Amino acid sequence: EGRVEETDSEEAESPDDAPTPRSAPSIRPAAKPETHDFAQAPEGGRTVLLVEDESGVRSVLRELLGGRGYNVLEASNGREALQLLDGDSPPDLLLTDVLMPGISVGDLVQGVRERSPTTKILFMTGHAGSHLAGEGLRDIPVLEKPFTRRTLTAKIEEVFAQP
Repeated sequence: EGRVEETDSEEAESPDDAPTPRSAPSIRPAAKPETHDFAQAPEGGRTVLLVEDESGVRSVLRELLGGRGYNVLEASNGREALQLLDGDSPPDLLLTDVLMPGISVGDLVQGVRERSPTTKILFMTGHAGSHLAGEGLRDIPVLEKPFTRRTLTAKIEEVFAQP
């Protein structure tokens, strides 16, 4: 799962089309376009709880989401994420990797649903398939790694648009 995918800047249509790495210890996010406002968070921002065990990927995603107007809470594993849910206000979205050390993604989802039933959930993974079926989590949207910045923000807005 720890693979870096980089795109030559001449090959990408815009920074939003550049792949987001599976692991990015030496990658910096591309500069945010000044005039691009697609999938912008509403005024006041929504809060995303980002759960990713790879620190480089977490850092890139934190900067990307923050640059789009989202408030970002970070956790490197499911246990940390559940501790953050015990705070004052629940996040609007749980954006989580599927395979991480510690508790299973099924236990994380159960804990989120018990503590914050209104929090939407979006998985990101390079290994979804049968693992999610085994956890009984096929109803949760999945974003396959690697993905582009545009795909990520579009998928997040798609999740928010669901009832």
